Amino acid sequence: MHFRWVYSSPPSFLPDNFHPEFVDLFDGCLETTSSRCDKTCIINIKELGLSPHVMDLYRPPIIFSEWISNQTDCRSIYWATIRLLNERHQVIAVKEKEQQFEFGQLQKWIKLEAKIESYPFGIQYIFLSSVVVIDEFETNPCGARIAESEVIIKMEETSRSVNG
Repeated sequence: MHFRWVYSSPPSFLPDNFHPEFVDLFDGCLETTSSRCDKTCIINIKELGLSPHVMDLYRPPIIFSEWISNQTDCRSIYWATIRLLNERHQVIAVKEKEQQFEFGQLQKWIKLEAKIESYPFGIQYIFLSSVVVIDEFETNPCGARIAESEVIIKMEETSRSVNG
């Protein structure tokens, strides 16, 4: 069963369970509501003003980042995934990053980044997903938080591609 994220302002943390390097970075965030929460977004590159030809020619790095945090009394796993899709919505490239939070781990914001730097011709869509799964044995459904999701297409750092 999949549930929604809920917006919380300010973020709810367990008191006195902060990592020594914890910084209160955000006024609000998305928090999990159950044992699994998914968040997805599909971006049509044409709607961003980028042509498929330009993407094929330069193939700029694509970066998906989010700030994530755990709750000390939950064990959870977070995945950030970028999937590049062609015009038929078929996956042509994937990059995934994972962060595990153990039970008892002190709370701290971490910036997690998935980056695709090399991919084949034909990108039309960027499919992004964030998934959090909380250990089935834990009783507290608040296992993770997400803030400041961002997608960057780094056109200024590209060099002209030669046949892939």
